[in-house]
Amino acid sequence: SAGEVQKIYNAGLFGVNAAGAQAFTPPVSTLPVTNGLQLWLDSTDPSTLTTNGQLVSEWRDKSGLNNHAGQSDSAKQPSLTSGGINGLPVIDFNRDQLTIPGGVNIGQGDERTVFIVFDYSALTNNSELFGKNGGNMIDVGSFFQSERLRLRAADTGGPGDDGFNGLYSGNGTLPVGAHILTVVGADAGTLALSDGLPIIADPGDFFHYALDNNLGIGGANFAGREFIGALAEVIVFDRVLSELEGQQVGAYLERKYGLDTAFVAPIPEPTSVGLLV
Repeated sequence: SAGEVQKIYNAGLFGVNAAGAQAFTPPVSTLPVTNGLQLWLDSTDPSTLTTNGQLVSEWRDKSGLNNHAGQSDSAKQPSLTSGGINGLPVIDFNRDQLTIPGGVNIGQGDERTVFIVFDYSALTNNSELFGKNGGNMIDVGSFFQSERLRLRAADTGGPGDDGFNGLYSGNGTLPVGAHILTVVGADAGTLALSDGLPIIADPGDFFHYALDNNLGIGGANFAGREFIGALAEVIVFDRVLSELEGQQVGAYLERKYGLDTAFVAPIPEPTSVGLLV
């Protein structure tokens, strides 16, 4: 039955017994899914950070593919801050930017799943988290809609190619504060979740652009739109994760950063877009 499947799922992933009592706390230091991993930036791992004082000049990739994010200009370097989300270190951006020179080897139209753990408190018009340029980006803020996510895709040639506004989640769907953001680009369309709940599901190509040269972390090379807030973790896969895999990664991030999310909810029904619930 579905209930029995859920009990087995919970026992394996969260360490609970059949009655629902907590049996053990699983480790949170290991990413539970690595197949297709192209990028893993983790602010809680000091061995991955090159700093000068508090300024971060390089954030090294833990995927094993050396897709490191860096910034040589000290005026644009973010800062390492202790005591961030759940008391853990975070990278604070104030119109700063890190860049991955060669990107993450995901071409235009290729499948991808991205997880970003971030915290933003400044509700600016366009505060860019991740992307290629002013026309191809993921941003949060208050332009057009307030406390929302925007997926902008200006050169895919697909249904999402409006060259300007892109696709928005509704007002208040991404409130100021700390979140686990998931964005999926698949053949079936585009999906975005905030803390495990869908805020965008659309058949258009709104996250299908190439994640290649000069990929921006905390900004997308558009002056005045760089991110204002904290980034804790950025994870990129070159495929659409299964339902179970998405739940596992989300639960890992939820526990690590002490966030209240829907990733511990019952397993969603399968759909053509892997994480759609």
